Amino acid sequence: IIGGLTQEETRIIAPYVQNLATPFLSLSSTTTDVKGSQIFRAFPAPKDLTSYLVETSKKKNLKTIAVLKPNGFESDVLLRNLRESAAEQGLQVGAVGTYTPGQYQSMETAARSIFQLLPGQRQGELKQLIAEEKVKAEKKGYGFNPDMVVLPPRINFDAVFIPDDFRTLR
Repeated sequence: IIGGLTQEETRIIAPYVQNLATPFLSLSSTTTDVKGSQIFRAFPAPKDLTSYLVETSKKKNLKTIAVLKPNGFESDVLLRNLRESAAEQGLQVGAVGTYTPGQYQSMETAARSIFQLLPGQRQGELKQLIAEEKVKAEKKGYGFNPDMVVLPPRINFDAVFIPDDFRTLR
């Protein structure tokens, strides 16, 4: 198992890997007290991690990365380092959505923000789309409910970086 970027993740995973005799490579630089015959450590500095992320993104011909991040110091450091590495290597960091971990509404709002789907955004485009869909419905003799019309997401990026706990990403 490779993972456990945070102390909490490492502490959760460690007992399981010992019992299952499964090698575990912890990436948490702050968890040095968790020990076991199956536990190994490798932890890049945040700057190295983001530099490698940018380098790999460039190799894959990505131009812009959006970020969905939890609020907090660690993800702020990663974002700052990502922006610095991206600027050095010619990659753009696009939209950034910040959420409170464990609060679904906050997470949804952050995701909607990077796709420009928040209420009030793109009102002119929404009105035009509603008018077009109404005409289509009338031509086909269907009923029409403007609340069922939704804008497509605006995707101005090639990938989304989410520096968060693996359980959040499930």
